[in-house]
Amino acid sequence: ANGPVCQNIDSGNKVNILKFPAPRWHREDGGRYIGTMDAVITKDPETGWVNIGTYRTQVHDEKTLGVYMSPGKHGKMILQKYWTEGKKAPIAVTCGIDPIMFAVASTASLAPSGVCEYEVAGGLANRPVEVIDNELTLLPIPAQAEMVFVGEAPPPDVESREEGPFAEWTGYYASGSREEMVVNVKHVFYRNDPIITGFPHFKPFYSTLVYPSLFIAASIWNTIEKAGVPEVQGVWLLESGYHNFIVVSIRQKYAGHSRQAAHAVLGSRSGGYHGRFIVLVDDDVDPSNVSDVLWAMGTRC
Repeated sequence: ANGPVCQNIDSGNKVNILKFPAPRWHREDGGRYIGTMDAVITKDPETGWVNIGTYRTQVHDEKTLGVYMSPGKHGKMILQKYWTEGKKAPIAVTCGIDPIMFAVASTASLAPSGVCEYEVAGGLANRPVEVIDNELTLLPIPAQAEMVFVGEAPPPDVESREEGPFAEWTGYYASGSREEMVVNVKHVFYRNDPIITGFPHFKPFYSTLVYPSLFIAASIWNTIEKAGVPEVQGVWLLESGYHNFIVVSIRQKYAGHSRQAAHAVLGSRSGGYHGRFIVLVDDDVDPSNVSDVLWAMGTRC
């Protein structure tokens, strides 16, 4: 019924996004982004499935946010169902979340279609995620969150704004600015002195990238074994390559074993979405050790 996020609730004319700090993370960014390490909540109008994903969120003005969702993301597919009916979609943007929620929201393969990220986060934390769900929230929002913007996303052909560019996790700008969806904020829930979580994107060289890689590697490993590939000894995503450089260690048993494992990686959601390089190594090579992997590549192929 209540929680720390309800310590302050601004509604209607009292909504003023500009009173909260929103960084301009990089020199050439097209605006200020309050949502980088965030959780964006949507709900499938047909099945009731609640989905949570991490999408960059730009501040446009005191009552409007811009959220960029790339094609194929669960959140985008859910919103499209409202838009094809000419309806506004309920949406909530959480800008102060705990690390487990961020890991789950930013790793699509942890919660397949139809599975709610709250359930996965609760499993990882070994306790249920407390949520608040009423007329004002429109959607179940985390009771322990620091800040949540609740509103509606009209069809982009009805209302849109220029969004971006924004420096990406690849270490460079992947695209320019373009017309994208907006969120008309109706309510803001926030703690006293809220802490806004952020994940500034630079050229990947720092250890925080290891955190989501753990979950992505685990999900790829699960997919390989479900495909019937035996003797998998380890899976890792090299930190400097992030999602794009996937290493799998197997104990080879038959001709074509390594090729079969590689195809299974590319058939997984995470491996197929960003997998640029799939490297198969023998079981005497540690897939998490970049020196071992490069040694194997340099001497065995």
